[in-house]
Amino acid sequence: MNFRVLEEEEEEESMAESKVVTPPGFSATPPPTNTPRKVNVRVTLALVGVSFALLVFVAAFALVWLSVQSGVMQRRNNTAPWTAPFCCPAEAAKLFAVIDKNAAPCEDFFAYVCKNALSQNDIQRNAAQELLWNIGAGILKGTSNYSVRAAATLQAFYRSCVTEIWQPELRLKGATEAVLEIANTTRRMSHAQLLHFVLEVQFRYDLILLFVVLAETGEFYLARYLRLSDNYALYCDHACLSTALAAVNAHIGANTTLDEMLQWEQHFVQDYSEPKVASWDEVRAIFGGISADEFKAIFSEFQINVDAFGYVLMDPGEQLIADVQRLWNITNQPLSLCHVLVMLVLDVMQASVRNDAALNEPTVHSSELCEVHLNQNDYLWRVTRVAALTSAEKDRQMHAIFEATRRSFVNYEPLRRIVAEGNDTKAFERLVSNMALLLPVDLVLPEMEVPSLPNSGFVRNFLRLRSFQYEANLELKQRGLPVYQEAWRKDRIMFLGSGRLYVTAPSYAWLSDGTSNPLLADAPVLGSHMAYSMWDKVYSRGWSGNTERAFRVFQ
Repeated sequence: MNFRVLEEEEEEESMAESKVVTPPGFSATPPPTNTPRKVNVRVTLALVGVSFALLVFVAAFALVWLSVQSGVMQRRNNTAPWTAPFCCPAEAAKLFAVIDKNAAPCEDFFAYVCKNALSQNDIQRNAAQELLWNIGAGILKGTSNYSVRAAATLQAFYRSCVTEIWQPELRLKGATEAVLEIANTTRRMSHAQLLHFVLEVQFRYDLILLFVVLAETGEFYLARYLRLSDNYALYCDHACLSTALAAVNAHIGANTTLDEMLQWEQHFVQDYSEPKVASWDEVRAIFGGISADEFKAIFSEFQINVDAFGYVLMDPGEQLIADVQRLWNITNQPLSLCHVLVMLVLDVMQASVRNDAALNEPTVHSSELCEVHLNQNDYLWRVTRVAALTSAEKDRQMHAIFEATRRSFVNYEPLRRIVAEGNDTKAFERLVSNMALLLPVDLVLPEMEVPSLPNSGFVRNFLRLRSFQYEANLELKQRGLPVYQEAWRKDRIMFLGSGRLYVTAPSYAWLSDGTSNPLLADAPVLGSHMAYSMWDKVYSRGWSGNTERAFRVFQ
């Protein structure tokens, strides 16, 4: 509109000037003069042009800014690849955002978690481990005084697990549903059914329950870990217990109060005594008349050799029999059912908080994080076993995490430089190529026959592979390689010979297709374990003298 008015004014001026009579001797076209009106018009045009250009620039900038913010929001909202590995998606999304903003751990597991691991000695590591109990207690009770946003978010994450862990899509698939199926019927759980159920929970989730089984030797005994006040006081105060109980009540439709539960558990014996040899008569008394053959048959289903030593170890006594009989009421007493489930929740939470030492400055405490996770991963993974998530999407995520870890390892320039200086580049490349084959068979010893893993459940596959673990240890001895007595607990991924990787039997079970894959929910942590394990052993397995010297210099 303004341009049109200006054009019309200029046309009127031109017409008016053309009508002026030119005196004789003067040119018909007068010399240009800078009249105030012409100057104003040109200035106005210039200002309008500049304004228009600025307007276009501002609009373009706004569009770019909006698109960037939209992308940021979309990345923040699109947390599927990263919230899924945690049991509590809502708080996990916040936790990941905070940690990612501070240190971006998932961009380079190897550098983030483990680059300082070898700079710490055993004394420093053990001292750091001592502090985990106090840190865990503070997190769970909500009394931590950490001011860093990441610490506060981490605290909220673990506290939210109490309520979120019982959501339908995250509940104890199999274990909880098996109990609820029986609890919702009029029939009682037989003693054989309860024995089978407790063993299922014991091995599926590796939780401290009533029964303790030494699978390698076949020894069996009963232990007393039944009182919340004794076992969880350090981590969980009354408010914490109430929160867990509220979640359980909502899950099973009960209205048990905390006072009722604490009063009820006083019936259990507090002291723990050493196991002693017991007769089958005592076994029958405790298990309500169950026969020796039926007892052995149940254990045989879990591939536990009860006859390994020819007897069963347990803690006999009338009080223990009374304790077991109280637990028999799990099928028709909401109080006892709530008690067992609350123990399950608290055991998971206690274990999970023990393994997070790096609260304020993750990169500073990376060595502590590595060491504790590597040596106590049976506790760390309990929270994942409780979720027991199984899906093709989880398999895809795990494979993606492994690939990210592999790229992180390959692109870690200090390590590449060390290997190159030691003239072992080919061995390093073979190592890297093996790292890409972690699903599932290619990393086991080539001479071993890997047992097939049909889709028959995590527990049975886990137990089927115990014999494979024994055979693998024999193979290691025959090769003259070191055998780790507790390899199934901590050395899940090992180096054998020159650049050869070996996955232990339970790791193979967890990483196999067609089974429950509880480790998938802790894929980032597992990636860190893998990287740390590689770094910890790589300089002592099959490298040349030049490379070993380079490793030590770099360390």
